[in-house]
Amino acid sequence: MDKNAKKVFRCHEETKHHFHRFARSAGYMDWKNQPNPFRFYKVSDLLSLPLLKTDPAGEHMNLYQRERHSVLPFDRENIGGFLELSLGISAWKSAGAERWSLRMNPSSGNLHPEEAYLILPEQENLKSGLYHYNSFLHALEPRADVSAQLWEKIRNHFQTQVFFIGLSSIFWRESWKYGERAFRYCNLDTGHALAALRFSAGLMGWKLSCLHCLSHADMSNVLGFDRTQWKESEAEEAEVLCAVHAAGSEIPRTLPDDILADFSGLSV
Repeated sequence: MDKNAKKVFRCHEETKHHFHRFARSAGYMDWKNQPNPFRFYKVSDLLSLPLLKTDPAGEHMNLYQRERHSVLPFDRENIGGFLELSLGISAWKSAGAERWSLRMNPSSGNLHPEEAYLILPEQENLKSGLYHYNSFLHALEPRADVSAQLWEKIRNHFQTQVFFIGLSSIFWRESWKYGERAFRYCNLDTGHALAALRFSAGLMGWKLSCLHCLSHADMSNVLGFDRTQWKESEAEEAEVLCAVHAAGSEIPRTLPDDILADFSGLSV
C-alpha cells in the first residue's frame, strides 16, 4: 500500500469511536477558551449585502433541476441571495441568558469551522477583488484587489462568465470540543457547505464546479492564506475552490500557471 494511503487509514482508525472507548478529546468543555464561530476582519470599507425580499419561486424538485430556473446575472443582489440561502444565518435561539445563531449550512456541534471567500469581477457598486464573507453581518470584507487584466485572463481561460468561492477550515473550532476527531468533522462540514452552495446556486440558474485539479498550495495561494499572518490556533486551511457559472456550461477544473502566478502577487 502507498505510504500516504497508510497514513489516511491510520488516521481514520485512530480517530474514530471504538466499541470500548470514545475518540480522544479533552474530556471537558473549556468554556474560557471557546472559539468564536465567526471570523471578522478589521476593514473600513465593509460591503453590506441585501437580504432577499421574497423566497425564490419553485417547488421542492427545483432544488435538483437547474433547468427550471432562469440564469440570473452576477450582481450584488443575486450574490447576496446566493450566500444568504447557503451560508447565512437562518435563525437565533435563546435559553435563559444564552443566545446563539443557526445557519443555513449544518455544522457538527454548531461550531462552524468553515469560512468562505469570494473572488468577484467588477460590477455596479462592487470592485473586482477577493472578499471574505462575514455571515454574522451578511457582508463582504475586502481582502485584495483583482486587476482587470487578471479577470481578462480568467474569462479567456473559462470561456464564460464566472466568479469563485473558496471554503476553508479553522481546525481549532472543532478540536476545542471534539479533540482528535476535529479533522474529519471539518471535512464533514465542508461537504455540508458545498451542498448548501450547490442548492443555492441552482436556484439562481448557476452551477457550482469544484476546481479539483488544484493542489492545496494552489488554493492557499489564490485565497491569500500563504501570505496571511494568523493568530495562534486561528490559521485557516484551504479546503476547496469552486467556480460559479451559468448552468448548462462545462468549464476547466484547474487554473493555468500564469493565472496562479498573478494571484500570488496580490497583497492581502
